[in-house]
Amino acid sequence: MNTIVYTMRPMSLGKNVKHLRALADIALEPLAEALGLERAAGRQKIYALEKRESRKSDIASDLARFFGFPVERLLTEDLTHLTRDEWLAIRSAYHHSNPPNNGQNPTQIEQSPTQARADHSRTEFGRSEALQRVQAAGNSLGLSATDIAKAANVDQAVAERWLRAEGDPPTLVQAVALQSKFGINAVWLTKGKGDPGVTVRFADEYQPIPITNWKAIPVVGMAQLGDNGYWADLEYPVGHGEGYVNFPTNDPDAYALRCEGDSMRPRIKAGEFVVVEPNHEIEPGDEVLVKSIDGRVMVKEFLYRRSGRTHLISTNDAHPPVAFTDDEIEKMHYVAGIAKRAMWRPD
Repeated sequence: MNTIVYTMRPMSLGKNVKHLRALADIALEPLAEALGLERAAGRQKIYALEKRESRKSDIASDLARFFGFPVERLLTEDLTHLTRDEWLAIRSAYHHSNPPNNGQNPTQIEQSPTQARADHSRTEFGRSEALQRVQAAGNSLGLSATDIAKAANVDQAVAERWLRAEGDPPTLVQAVALQSKFGINAVWLTKGKGDPGVTVRFADEYQPIPITNWKAIPVVGMAQLGDNGYWADLEYPVGHGEGYVNFPTNDPDAYALRCEGDSMRPRIKAGEFVVVEPNHEIEPGDEVLVKSIDGRVMVKEFLYRRSGRTHLISTNDAHPPVAFTDDEIEKMHYVAGIAKRAMWRPD
């Protein structure tokens, strides 16, 4: 496989991808799928790229094609000033000048004629099914070609072909635009997964769900910010804390720590409390409280765990990423939220 690995320039690719992903209104896992990556691994790769944890990327070309830019622009220019309309115009012009190569990924290993024919048949079948879903959704909602063209930012002739189940099916970005406007599930539209309609529409009547699980969370310690972003923990015996904070939680073992110092600003301010749920499952991207065997306590963002090492990043870009082996960690608990000083009350 001849995969080109691009070296990233500082503050370039990651910032651009994060901004363009926001303009496209696409989450990490759907973007990973659109690039032909496995959902979980692709999500982690794009997440790390946006956090600038790697200075190299083997998916830069695929990202550039998806967002509609020459790879050099994505790598070197600051695109964070673009509005959605500006980006859509650039993307449309790019794809007009650079039509896809029959849907093939140039980095794929060369296939045998039999494999190529089988893949082509599967691709054509998938395209046909996607177009049929577009046609069915349009007819069910009584949408005209003008309605669809305006929502998806395509020519009316393209929308007319969609309603006849002809031509190229909508891209994921176009499907997301149709979802935002008409409530058609973008994943169902492009992949055939899930229900045709989204569960919640922006036009739905606002019906707030009351929060009924407020609890008095005991403050069992103080987290004092020390050198290098580390926290020195001064714990109280269980049941002999420093008051309570009111916070909604379903974890019977939830506890809170009062924070002092300002090295974690603006995320956590001095005098605020972190509410910790030790029974909550931890996933990449979650904030966690980590206590090491040598007694250090810190609040970090969990990136991933691999080969017996847990990788963490700081909420403050001034502090570098850290990694611990399994035998260096005494405990790692999920941080459910930050409680303001006004939520504290004495014993």
